Amino acid sequence: MVNGARNPELAKKFIEFILSEEMQRIAGEYLYSPIRLGVLPEDAFVSLDNLKNEIDTLLLPDAELAEALRPEIQAKFEAYMRQR
Repeated sequence: MVNGARNPELAKKFIEFILSEEMQRIAGEYLYSPIRLGVLPEDAFVSLDNLKNEIDTLLLPDAELAEALRPEIQAKFEAYMRQR
């Protein structure tokens, strides 16, 4: 979410929905790989559980690192958007 967004509460709810187990399951039905473990059956083609067994290197999000780097990432994104 961009700092100073017109509807920050709505944006936050949208992000929470996109990352929710419910939406991750729905996305899996359209062959998008969920970013959450366990939202699809392990043998589902696009489940992270299946992919981690089939792919030698699978980079999973690190929630703590992402939170720690959030201010830096937001600042870089905002600077980029201002240049456009």
